[in-house]
Amino acid sequence: MLVLLYVPALNAQDPEDLCCKAEACIQTGRYDEAINFLTEAIKLKPNTPRLYLKRGKAYYFTDKLDNALSDFHETNNLSDDLADLWLSKTYARLGNTEKAIFYLRDHLKSRYRQKEKVIKKDDAFNALQYTNEWYLFWEENWYTPEEDAEKEIDYLVKKGLYLDALALLEEKIPESKEAHRLYSCRARINKKLNNFKGALEDWNNAISTEKRIPRYFIERGEISLEMGRFRDAIEDFSRALREDPSNFPVYLKRSNAYAGLKEYKLAIADVNTYLRYIEDDQEAIELCGNLNFKNENYIEALKYFNKNLSKDKSNAEYYKDRGKTYLKTRTYTYAINDFSMALDLSPMDGEAYFLKGIACFESGDKEGACFNWAQAKRNGESGAVDYLHKYCK
Repeated sequence: MLVLLYVPALNAQDPEDLCCKAEACIQTGRYDEAINFLTEAIKLKPNTPRLYLKRGKAYYFTDKLDNALSDFHETNNLSDDLADLWLSKTYARLGNTEKAIFYLRDHLKSRYRQKEKVIKKDDAFNALQYTNEWYLFWEENWYTPEEDAEKEIDYLVKKGLYLDALALLEEKIPESKEAHRLYSCRARINKKLNNFKGALEDWNNAISTEKRIPRYFIERGEISLEMGRFRDAIEDFSRALREDPSNFPVYLKRSNAYAGLKEYKLAIADVNTYLRYIEDDQEAIELCGNLNFKNENYIEALKYFNKNLSKDKSNAEYYKDRGKTYLKTRTYTYAINDFSMALDLSPMDGEAYFLKGIACFESGDKEGACFNWAQAKRNGESGAVDYLHKYCK
């Protein structure tokens, strides 16, 4: 049921599916394809601001700036201020300083405003940075006291002065009108210090006062995942995916939470959703193979391990993954070959020697098994000791 609720439909004419395909294209620089997908999605769901915003970005990155402007204006017609920054950037690139400043002002008055350093580093504003209008614009203070405190805290954290940052937060939080910003800062510092309990408490406080920021739910979910609170993590990741089904990394995070509960079918479904759009991610392919292995779907696991090996034959782990699977399916000759390939690439891998020893033993080669277990022991694989005592006296 969760999968049906929070995973994009696989129907090619579903607007969410088209939007996800477009996002995958944008991430890999295939902007023309993204524009085609988003145009189809807009036909199906014409009053959805984020579809125009995404298509506007695709036009922007292909230098079709008039088309980008049209989509960004339509975005704002449907959702006030959502595209202000992109309008400012586009007008800046077109050399229209007046409108660039106008929309940047609107952006900085909105709840979507970016940090000053992010805006100033954006290449779109390179030409404006030498104008009098730009200088006068930044003479004004556009940010709240909390955002100014965030800036100071970011500096302290960058310098590794965590205790100073925490002391400043302790001082600022009680008097803050936007405490969620400062709680989120402290949560991230606590995470860096491995104080997960403190980080979780801070995220709870941040979210209790500001529930409109999907990133907060993702970061709280990550803390819950670290703490083994898998149900809580799943709930937070699912909420974030409801807000934006094209936030692909969250599927992998939720997959790990499902795996923590040994709900492997749901974990596999999430990785497959991710791979539907990001097809060549070898870490995700390996993860899906290992989840199928844990779920005892060995034939399915082999498909993923074979896929990775077809892309990269220089990775010892890929051979070891496949060797383990062959061992489970009792195809010992194939397993021995894969463990041998893994050892050619990583000669000090005690686990590979140990598993190769088991495969040799099961195939009737006791001498080969004892040799490999001895090598496994020399390379720190403690599990080989019992096998040597039992079978190799």
